Amino acid sequence: MSEPDSSAPPQDAFDRVNFLELRNTQLAEAIKRVESERHYMESEILRLQREVKRMKTELDRLRYPPLIVGSVRDVLTDGRVIVKSSTGPDFVVNSAETVEHTKMTIGSRVALNKQTLAVMGVLPASLDPLVTASEIVDKPTVTYEDIGGLSEEIREIREAVEYPLLRSELYKRVGVDPPRRSAPHRIPR
Repeated sequence: MSEPDSSAPPQDAFDRVNFLELRNTQLAEAIKRVESERHYMESEILRLQREVKRMKTELDRLRYPPLIVGSVRDVLTDGRVIVKSSTGPDFVVNSAETVEHTKMTIGSRVALNKQTLAVMGVLPASLDPLVTASEIVDKPTVTYEDIGGLSEEIREIREAVEYPLLRSELYKRVGVDPPRRSAPHRIPR
């Protein structure tokens, strides 16, 4: 005997009720599955919209024309600024409304629009890499006694650097002004 087709409605009322209950359960599960997929798709749409917004912002930032670096010479009372551009001459220019005028002081580094030379932003103070590399953060723990075989060089460094700072009266007694700066170097051999 062949089994009846489950998609075709049965003829008996009891079988018909069972069929409808089974079909109802199947449809309820399908609804849950579709709603779950809909929630996932909605969250994915939101994520992608945020990604598109971030990408547009990044694209706008990259489309922004290059800026010239200048320095503020003076801030005028009417809001205009006298700047010296990195290309040379001084200019009287306006500044963008987004620029914080409280940060713009004489000597500040600013970003200038390439066409109008308007101040587009205040830049952080520049750090000279040579000065930064020469900066001592921690006091060295090495003493002159730890260095072997360089007694002549140590004596020269002490005379050129240490004694003018710590014993300037020796120089004054002899009638020589103590050196104010030194650049110790060794002649290449």
